Amino acid sequence: MLRQTEDKLIYFVSGMWCATCAKSIQSSVRTIGGVRGAEVNYVSKLLTVDIEPQTLADKVDSLVCSQVERIGFSLKKQSDDWVESFKKDLAGEQTQRLSWLRVGVVWFLAMWTSMIAFSGYMGGLDASSQYLVAVVVSAFGMPAIVFGIAPYARSGLRALYYSHLVTMDLVIFLGGASATLVSLFYLFSLRPETYADSAAMVVAFLLLTKKIENWVAQKMTSEILFQIHPKSNEVEVLKGEIWKTASPSQIRIGDLVRVAQGSTVEFDGRLESETATLNNHLISGEDKGVSLLKGDDVHAGAIAKTPLMLKVLHPLGKRRIDAWAERALLASHKGGAWARFFSRMESFLVFAALSGAFLVAGIQFLRGGSTTAVIESFFIAVLVFCPCLFASIIPLAGQMAHLALHRRGIDLFRSNALLDLTAVKNIYLDKTGTLEAVESRFLPFEEESAEMKTLISDLLSELSEKSTHPLLRGFRKETFSPVIAEFHECAGRGLQGKTFQGMEFALGRASFLEERGIRVPEKSTAPLVAVGGRVLGKLLVKKKYDESAKKFLKALLNFFPQGHFEILSGDPSPGVGAAYTTLSPRLHFYGNLSPEEKALRVEDKSLFIGDGLNDVLALSRATVGIRLGNRVVGFAPVDVHVKLAEMGLILDLICYAKKFRRVLIQTALAALTYNGIALSFAALGYFRPLTAVLAMTFSFALLLASSTRLLSFKGEKT
Repeated sequence: MLRQTEDKLIYFVSGMWCATCAKSIQSSVRTIGGVRGAEVNYVSKLLTVDIEPQTLADKVDSLVCSQVERIGFSLKKQSDDWVESFKKDLAGEQTQRLSWLRVGVVWFLAMWTSMIAFSGYMGGLDASSQYLVAVVVSAFGMPAIVFGIAPYARSGLRALYYSHLVTMDLVIFLGGASATLVSLFYLFSLRPETYADSAAMVVAFLLLTKKIENWVAQKMTSEILFQIHPKSNEVEVLKGEIWKTASPSQIRIGDLVRVAQGSTVEFDGRLESETATLNNHLISGEDKGVSLLKGDDVHAGAIAKTPLMLKVLHPLGKRRIDAWAERALLASHKGGAWARFFSRMESFLVFAALSGAFLVAGIQFLRGGSTTAVIESFFIAVLVFCPCLFASIIPLAGQMAHLALHRRGIDLFRSNALLDLTAVKNIYLDKTGTLEAVESRFLPFEEESAEMKTLISDLLSELSEKSTHPLLRGFRKETFSPVIAEFHECAGRGLQGKTFQGMEFALGRASFLEERGIRVPEKSTAPLVAVGGRVLGKLLVKKKYDESAKKFLKALLNFFPQGHFEILSGDPSPGVGAAYTTLSPRLHFYGNLSPEEKALRVEDKSLFIGDGLNDVLALSRATVGIRLGNRVVGFAPVDVHVKLAEMGLILDLICYAKKFRRVLIQTALAALTYNGIALSFAALGYFRPLTAVLAMTFSFALLLASSTRLLSFKGEKT
């Protein structure tokens, strides 16, 4: 379990608005004496500081706080049970991010600026009218520029001053500042020219891109958070000699609590009942009952198959799954060879942008240009170069990929994972629930009408997509009509809900249906399906080694001909992996593994595919983590979530990752070619306000035309 220790300090950082801020903090903290290393996870807002041996933690803590606060950020040192309060801290921090108000105001002013400026570009106006247009354009445009570049200015100058980092934020600030200065000079010189419209649109585009990036980061962090009971169900606790109800957050070490049959255990503790039966499928991955005796350990996340009493040893914030959450939230930014290459390319192009702009300005100065002409040439160089910087290509291409994959039922939380996916060398797969499918089919008790058959088919198909239970995995049709208005799952027992027509339905064991007043025509160990208070049939469930899983593995072996493959399982049964290892000598099987042991096997340049809570540590450790299906809702420190339990989509994803890398490289080459030509013309003085706007428009068109190829995801399998 990862807890705060004397050689490790953990902080929640407030005030970061972009990854540049994280770099500034990280670089500054690493210079402090006694600090061995520091990592900032911008997504989770957490700073982890490793302390040198024989160094006083209190002294380092004081230095870290003063250093980070001097830069302009706030710190909150995390206690041992920090994961319990993390969600509240994060919710408060998200209100300080780039607001839609700022983005909206800048876009409103920029659009009006462009529309007014267009009348001037059309020509036919006398000198006084042209000057009046320039004044109005500047009146709308310059506030947009100043309001828009303010956060970039803070971030870029802070990184330069405190951490000696030259960043894209600094380039944006310098470009916007030079455009404002030149426009002001023209106004006071009574010249009918301005750059306010061009610069305002550039800032508006960049702000929108940044807002989308922040939204994706926020969504990823919210997926990492996990709550067993989203509505914080109350628990029964013994106070004195009376059983009372209390909130889970009120339970302390040593309290005796009761867990009802079918409920999820909230705490880690010791069994006080004489006997009990639990289902640990969320923790171990194995969907089978486990018999316990008094004194045995019980962990949060287990489902009580029988009523039980538990003595709490680890309450909220100190449980085993909380330790998993800590490790997932503290995971450093992942990145393979391609991600590091593009990061270096981004840094190089930032320097190239500044160097090119200063070079163009220097040429104007050597040619005897005025101060205004020199500043003007600097802005023009930034204007025609900045929008096509490769630093802008990656976020835009990432958003295209997010959209394309989302349409196919795949959520992408880290776009660089697509680059890493093309370079993995070690592939790890969970067995139960991932490779070992649950095959089931509906068997009606009697012939139903065509309308009812369609309803049942659509109902089971929709439940297979929305329910977390793996037994519904095989029901989903390619197309179906949504019929569910609401539904609720009772962990380990069944589910119930209503259709849009108001018909109630229930799915589960006979006892589950009888508790809801539904008459069961026959006692059956198989799950039953009831609609409108009538049992219509049962689900025939059979576990087997899925033939489609074997086909998937064969295809995966072809995708990674030099890859090392391991199937990791908590199943202790001997010989259980033989069905897979016979497919190839490159396939290895390891069983009877705990979640911690699974994670220890994961090496660098790795891909891990899993579906359960017990896979959390391995997913967070892998270079690329893919979660398959909806068996666990929330707590997903994954890079990719394939929402439908269809392994073929993973093959499609790998094909798309190769396309993503190819399009990114081609777009980069096109951007570099364009920028070389544009800077050459800028150095020769060919760009004026109108031509600069046209150049900016062309650069965005080039960028969009290349990136929009990523919107196509046909799932070309090989």
